[in-house]
Amino acid sequence: MSIFKQFDFSEVLNKENFEKKTLQYLKKHPCCKEKNCTHPLYQSDEHLWKDKDFYPIAEKVASIIFNHYKDNFNLNMRMWAYYQKKDSILDSYEWHNHYRGESKEELSFIIYLSDTELGTLFKVNQNIITLKPKKNILYAWNSKYEHTPELGKHLQNRVILAGDCLI
Repeated sequence: MSIFKQFDFSEVLNKENFEKKTLQYLKKHPCCKEKNCTHPLYQSDEHLWKDKDFYPIAEKVASIIFNHYKDNFNLNMRMWAYYQKKDSILDSYEWHNHYRGESKEELSFIIYLSDTELGTLFKVNQNIITLKPKKNILYAWNSKYEHTPELGKHLQNRVILAGDCLI
């Protein structure tokens, strides 16, 4: 049984060059303005979903969630960009999750905007599961799962949208 739900976002993402727009957003809105930031070097702030260019993506994420649940609820979303430069090497694991413990159900998601051979590793029970990425597919999972980018050399730019939702 897969821990992921998959949704094709090609219709939304193929309309414009979101890889380029993501890199532009990242330059203007880094994750932290602090010197002691613990986030990856190239990560944006968590307000990407509010940007006019990215709002259609956030709207599609929200519609998938609203269509999945029958009850009324509030949705609290965060979304950010993550980038690894071509020819960079990721050589250490950065295990983390996005669980905040603030609601009954918490979901995380990732969308690969560029083609990449390197995916994301997940700890599930005592096993490691590798998510092999497909461009423009949204992968969603329970936010409690620890995950990390797969180690290795990036043969091309790796551009990702990621986020989480409190339901």
